[in-house]
Amino acid sequence: MIKAIGGGHFATLKMSMKITSQTAYPPHRSGHSHNDEMQARPLDQALQDGFTSIEVDVHVLKGRLMVGHTAKDAERKNLSLEDGYLAPLQKRVEQFGSVYPQSAQVTLMLDFKGNAQSSYNTLKPLLEKYAGMLVHVQGGEQQAGPVQVVVTGNRPRLESLSDRSLFLDGSLRQALDRPGSIDPRVSPTVEANYHVYFRWDGNGTMPEVERQKLERMTDSVHEQGLQMRLWDAPDKVSAWETLVAAGVDRVNTDDLQGFAAWQSVHGTSNKS
Repeated sequence: MIKAIGGGHFATLKMSMKITSQTAYPPHRSGHSHNDEMQARPLDQALQDGFTSIEVDVHVLKGRLMVGHTAKDAERKNLSLEDGYLAPLQKRVEQFGSVYPQSAQVTLMLDFKGNAQSSYNTLKPLLEKYAGMLVHVQGGEQQAGPVQVVVTGNRPRLESLSDRSLFLDGSLRQALDRPGSIDPRVSPTVEANYHVYFRWDGNGTMPEVERQKLERMTDSVHEQGLQMRLWDAPDKVSAWETLVAAGVDRVNTDDLQGFAAWQSVHGTSNKS
């Protein structure tokens, strides 16, 4: 189990972080850094290992968005979303023109743990402050940017669909039950608990019936212009290989270095 470091260490970390273009592994699109704030080096480890999808748990504490798996954890860490993620990403964009010199777009996924609208209202000033680096929609047209912010967990009601810099994680069940009902311009990704659909625990080979089911699901999602994520899936090489081969776009992992090392050797398919 990965242990998070204490609040005092985070203060030291923020002061000592250096921006570097060097990564241990090149950017890849399949790995999704789950609960990134629980890594020993939040954000920094994910960027070193080439992750382009990073998820962080967020709580509103005393009017600020703080990161932590629970509110108590966020209070102990004392690391804000701005200091730990948005400001460092902005510094990289200012230096390289994008988060990575190779210009890969990065998704910052915010898992709202508290009241969705309160979290959204607290986030809005930050979206305005860092608007220059964000993927956004203006006049109904999506404009490219180095960082796309997507909210998962408790999802808010967006004030406007035609002018915004925030996107929402969608429901995989909805995408499968009602194809075409999710607008990819609003919800580029869809998610579900792996165990709702599959029983394979990652040992041996996924049963053929389940493998075919997985491929049908990813085919349907991709036909709708969406990307698919299954959370709480087995976090081991056999599962990574199976999910990526079947076309799952974002594979949750807490083992960033292990996933990046595996992918650097085996590459990806995602059936694209």
